[in-house]
Amino acid sequence: MGIWNVFSRTLLGACSLLDVVVADNGLQVRGAGPEEVEQYQDPSIFQCPGGGPAVSRAVVNDDFCDCPKGGDEPGTGACAGAELNSPKGFYCPNHGLAPRYVYVSRVGDGVCDCCDGSDEWQTGSCPDKCVEFFQETKLRLEQRREAMSKGIEIKRKALEKAGTPEIWTARITEIKASHPNLEAEVGDLKAAYSAAEEVFQAAEKTKAQDSKAGQAAGDGGAAPAEKKVSEYAKWMEKESAGNAGDDNLQAEPGIKRVVVKHRILRQIEVRSGDLVDFVNFHFTNGEKLVTGGGEGNEQEPFVLQPGEAIVEVKGGQGGLLDRIEFVTNKGRSSASYGGQGGDPFTMKAASGMVIVGLERSDGTAGKVVAVQECPLEDPRSPEEHTRDDARAVFDTANQKLSGMLSEIHDLEARLAGDFREDTRDAYSLFDEKCASGHLEKYGYKICIFGTAQQDHTTLGNWQGWDPKEKNVALFENGERCFSGITRSTRVTVECGDSMTVTRIFEPSQCKYEAAMTHPAACEVDAPGQAGKSAVRTLQAHEGHDEL
Repeated sequence: MGIWNVFSRTLLGACSLLDVVVADNGLQVRGAGPEEVEQYQDPSIFQCPGGGPAVSRAVVNDDFCDCPKGGDEPGTGACAGAELNSPKGFYCPNHGLAPRYVYVSRVGDGVCDCCDGSDEWQTGSCPDKCVEFFQETKLRLEQRREAMSKGIEIKRKALEKAGTPEIWTARITEIKASHPNLEAEVGDLKAAYSAAEEVFQAAEKTKAQDSKAGQAAGDGGAAPAEKKVSEYAKWMEKESAGNAGDDNLQAEPGIKRVVVKHRILRQIEVRSGDLVDFVNFHFTNGEKLVTGGGEGNEQEPFVLQPGEAIVEVKGGQGGLLDRIEFVTNKGRSSASYGGQGGDPFTMKAASGMVIVGLERSDGTAGKVVAVQECPLEDPRSPEEHTRDDARAVFDTANQKLSGMLSEIHDLEARLAGDFREDTRDAYSLFDEKCASGHLEKYGYKICIFGTAQQDHTTLGNWQGWDPKEKNVALFENGERCFSGITRSTRVTVECGDSMTVTRIFEPSQCKYEAAMTHPAACEVDAPGQAGKSAVRTLQAHEGHDEL
């Protein structure tokens, strides 16, 4: 029978007291799967399972549980919860093309669980929608297949970029050759930083002694020494007097001002889509401030020119940050990042201050709750300035040294594993190992080698790979539930072109099952097999959800 003829055919109602229906695989008892039909074939009696009595065959599927342990109601919910009643559940024939089981408790509940409507046969309230279902399924599978093909190509390029064992060995030799020189340089810079710290501490001690001496002279009636006041204190006193009533000091409702230490902003990086996910502030001393969460699309960085600083932040937000834009003291504006929604807001820096950061509410695309400001002029003493510069140079060199050691470790790990044979080792080829997703009312973030999170709740910490199943990650020892059970999560990593949490459920209290996609899980073709992996058969968990 042609597939579309099968799609268009509807199920017949009950045709006899024996409750036999016409199904694609022949005569079948309603609700019983193909392997269960045999026990219902006697036309006169039905033997209750589990040592129960024999009952009249006519009572099968009469919507009353006659067997003590169930079994006589495979097609109704009358025996829902009984020990032996249809262990697999109610069988949806779905024209034989996508049969499935649903819980018997869902039969006759007014909700359409089978695409052919067979679980609501008593009420007739569910029309046959298998044609639409299969069309939607076909579209999802095509999208899934395309994502897998892209993921395979992403992994293939990552493998090519990673190089060969010969290249890795040569790079390790190169790094180890330069490592002693950098290590010595770091030692010298650390000594210089320590010396600058001692000079700064000595200067601070002298200032404190001078201040104490001046106070003592004043108490004794002698002419007091001129009180030494830092330029920063003078500036703050001037600003407090001169800016009383300055409208610029009035913060936007719901947004606070926070004064932080002096620092010079170098550039701003933004990731956004319809909302503003990440805003990263990079400073000239090598520090950075990361605000927000989620993923978003990488935007062109807003690079500040020498002497340029941010004096205004504006945008739109409601419960989330919809858009944002930055304006400098030279009248130059960044792009307007994000979408078009939200209520407009504008925050201008106070006189003599510049904006160097944001503080945002928790969660993906959290809204702005405060702006960080610092004085435009550097209030530090010469000794403090020298100390901070020495520390910045030392930190940069030390980070470079740590990066070398990390690269050696990574390359040695690559040499110990074949990425083309075991995709578990391939995760080290990718800087990003975390997948995010918003399912129902929660935000999820699962990081391979890290943690599994539901918003701010830890669902488990990395324990390793399941030794029995490939690409199944185990997370244990998460936060405790009220019952005292420690949360844990089992994550199936599937091939895809992005890092996305695709589904999660809780089969038992505080025990979670989740799925995420990552290019590292894709199976790249072996030599001579190019193109075959892109069209391989989808595994059960990749194409649809099981009962």
